[in-house]
Amino acid sequence: YLLLKETPGKATGALLAAMLKLNRESADMPDVSLSAMLFDSAWGVSLLLQIAGAVMAVVAFYHAHKSPNKNAWFAATLAALALAVSPALSSHSSTTPQPAISVIADIVHVLAGSAWLGNLAVIMIVGISAALKTPDSIRPGARVASMINAFSPIALTCGGLIVFTGLIASLYHLEPLSALCFEGPEDKLRL
Repeated sequence: YLLLKETPGKATGALLAAMLKLNRESADMPDVSLSAMLFDSAWGVSLLLQIAGAVMAVVAFYHAHKSPNKNAWFAATLAALALAVSPALSSHSSTTPQPAISVIADIVHVLAGSAWLGNLAVIMIVGISAALKTPDSIRPGARVASMINAFSPIALTCGGLIVFTGLIASLYHLEPLSALCFEGPEDKLRL
């Protein structure tokens, strides 16, 4: 309940961040019209998708909180997908020699990280609190351990996807690939 109540505020924050990003970019490029910036560039399309996803998330989570139904949750899922796809469309992944592979890897990377951290946040904010407050014969520690055991396969899967898609990004963006290896103390300073 607490996370659902807070989510429209977070989606509103994402919307505000997108609007501030647009304001900053238009101030940095005064010779480029706003319509050209938004509709004639991958960056603009990505930003429009981000704004649409944030607006959709605000509305969907508001309705899911007010009267939970499948349509509101479906809209919230679509909004989350739009917010996961939008960064990949204007990032370095779209400029690689094989953009389809790197954009898909970037989207999977964002979705896996979101699923991992989102589930962890639910356990930390809601699950542990509920485990400590539930009055019955099962010890709170056993309840928390049960939640962690249920979360572990999700965390391992998402963590593996994050590493795999990160390696794909490294193959495309690091030249030479040996930049991943540390050979001496001076190499650590590059990070």
